[in-house]
Amino acid sequence: MSFLPALQRFGVLLFSFLTLAVHAQNLNVAMRSKVTFPNQTMANICGYAANGHEYALCGGSKGLYIVEVTNPAAPVKIVQIPGPDNLWKEIKTYQHYAYVTTEGGQGLQIVDLSALPSPNPAHKQYTGDGSIQNQLNSIHALHIDTTAGYLYAFGSNLSSGGAVIMDIKTDPWNPVYVGSYDQNGYIHDGFVDNDTLYACHINQGFFSMVAMTDKQNPVVLGAQTSPNFFTHNAWLTKNRKYLLTTDEVNNSFLASFDVTDPTDLKLLDKVQSNPGSNSMVHNTHIVGDYAVTSWYNDGVTIVDVSDPTNLVQVGNYDIAPNLSGGGSTGCWGVYPFLPSGNLIATTMGTDNGTGELWVLTPTYVRASYLKGSVTAASTGNPLSNVKIEIVGGDPGTIEFSGNTGQYSMGQATAGAYTIRASKIGYQTVEQTVTLTTAMTATLNFVMPDIATYSLSGTVVRAGDMQPIPFAHIGAIGGANFETTADANGQFTLPGIYQGNYQLVAGAWGYQYQTFQNQGITANTSKNFVLSKGYRDDFVFDYGWEVSGTSTQGIWEIAKPVEVNPGILLSPAADFTGDVGNTCYVTGNTSSEVGIDDVESGTMILTSPPMDLTTYNEPILKGALFFTSITINQQSFDSLTIFITNGTETAQLAKFGDFIPAWRLINTQIKPHIALSNNMRLILYCDENPAFPDLDSYEVAFDFFRITEGAPTGTTDIVTAVKMVVMPNPFKDQASIACDLPDGLSGIVKITDLNGKT
Repeated sequence: MSFLPALQRFGVLLFSFLTLAVHAQNLNVAMRSKVTFPNQTMANICGYAANGHEYALCGGSKGLYIVEVTNPAAPVKIVQIPGPDNLWKEIKTYQHYAYVTTEGGQGLQIVDLSALPSPNPAHKQYTGDGSIQNQLNSIHALHIDTTAGYLYAFGSNLSSGGAVIMDIKTDPWNPVYVGSYDQNGYIHDGFVDNDTLYACHINQGFFSMVAMTDKQNPVVLGAQTSPNFFTHNAWLTKNRKYLLTTDEVNNSFLASFDVTDPTDLKLLDKVQSNPGSNSMVHNTHIVGDYAVTSWYNDGVTIVDVSDPTNLVQVGNYDIAPNLSGGGSTGCWGVYPFLPSGNLIATTMGTDNGTGELWVLTPTYVRASYLKGSVTAASTGNPLSNVKIEIVGGDPGTIEFSGNTGQYSMGQATAGAYTIRASKIGYQTVEQTVTLTTAMTATLNFVMPDIATYSLSGTVVRAGDMQPIPFAHIGAIGGANFETTADANGQFTLPGIYQGNYQLVAGAWGYQYQTFQNQGITANTSKNFVLSKGYRDDFVFDYGWEVSGTSTQGIWEIAKPVEVNPGILLSPAADFTGDVGNTCYVTGNTSSEVGIDDVESGTMILTSPPMDLTTYNEPILKGALFFTSITINQQSFDSLTIFITNGTETAQLAKFGDFIPAWRLINTQIKPHIALSNNMRLILYCDENPAFPDLDSYEVAFDFFRITEGAPTGTTDIVTAVKMVVMPNPFKDQASIACDLPDGLSGIVKITDLNGKT
């Protein structure tokens, strides 16, 4: 599990909101038993087997918990070995030793398992030797190169959080420090085999492939980004040709890469446990031809990886049935390597303070594969981004064709299926196919074009019915279409696909006019009458000006790309209740924290000129989403709203807080500045270059209006009251932040899940 080290260093605790839903049916995995650990959470898990006995090594917050699982229906708790009281625990084994890491400090814990099932295994702490004597303290994760006999500690307090390497082949009880690798900075986790390291650089969003034959002089062989740019964990297939990775963010993927050529590391395929659920993947392992993976709120999944270009989920069991969607609560880890073949998995238990160990029995089945191509009937050209569905198949079986029109997918269960291909602008096509276990069927689609029609008419202003030159007209539906009227307010919008649309027209200095649920089944005429006023839901580009010194996080009109590493840093959608689905956002190219946000400078958005001389009491209204890291109630970055009349500029509001939600703006203009016919609104983003590590700075702006009248309450900014509880849920203590306008007060009422105050 990870939160951003930059945030950790300053004590910012991220949190996630929990939702309840019904998960997909469990498949090819049977539950054998569950063990609970009251008053402590469970982190990662490992296993150990000797003398016909099998053990689960559970990373409890209060120390390593050893549970015998030889009888999967009746596990027996043996002992908990004390350690730092800390959420993070990672365990790996070598010969008859277990090695435990934690971010709680005290270095590396070593446990001699040879005495099991005796409840008194020997154990000690290793804090470094030689040049790092007594310096090794906190460690996030570890991996052991069992082929070569070296332990790699990741995310420690040494070597910039890179890899710290110990020789354990000579004497596993007494590790010897032999070198480090930190060329690409912090490593969150990794996989090492036969002196080749696959390092997961989570904050940079890529994995590096490193030759570690000379521990004093590692050589980087290649690097590659993972699908969600937040590379958490990796595991190599037995033939050493393919690497599986996970990204610890919402809506993430288990992905496969060809690593046979380090200079050309290729993404082959990616798969989700429950597409559309926003779920977050955590840790994966490879056993034979299968990836066994923990997904926080979806539990354990099994994916057939025998064809790494076509990953197919063939089993799952939800060990966190009360959780769903995004967020980092639930199943932390799963271990698939016990001789019995049984799986052991842990849930964190942070919702009620009780961690869990689950024992499961899997049935490994090969997938039934399907592949093919999609082309357009009219041209014969390949069609990309065509949605391919197996109707009535496994839940979430959906793929999209690639740039060459190719697709590949599969099923856990063989049989006859209907396959549906759909894409906006083309007729939906269905075909039947029989899928056979461990075999690949081929099915190609040829998609006829759908009929298109035109929308024409005029745009005039209310009152005198004079044309509005160059007004904007749009049809919003499954696909969006837009055009601009001519100098006489006349327009023709061709090529609209048959279907239902919201029709909208607007121009700067005018209100929108919309027509809901308008069917376009033939060439259609529609006239628009616009009333004067200033409104912009950013359906159209009215020419707001972008400037500033930041080289990234550039203001743009777009559908927002959510940034959510457990807490919402930028929105997943525009403001609810306006027209369209776009708004102004600062940078929109990545869902990763710190990528394409305002950085070490300013980013300014300025409206076109407004004539407010005809208003008595103009009110600025809008919706703002702004998050910036705040430490000890001090903000290092800010967002300021100004207004200018052409000769002077006044500040309307300034924000430096951390509220992960849309907030409403409602403020008078006249008390701050004289009105003119050359008024402009300015949104001024300022990211403090003195704190480059605090690199989360996200802004979205929507629902802009200038209205007549007086706002409620005060002449200052009035926002919807937002409250943040961190963490949420919480057990012993929490931090509560409440955003109230000046002069207002309130009562905070806290209840338990049963409603008791």
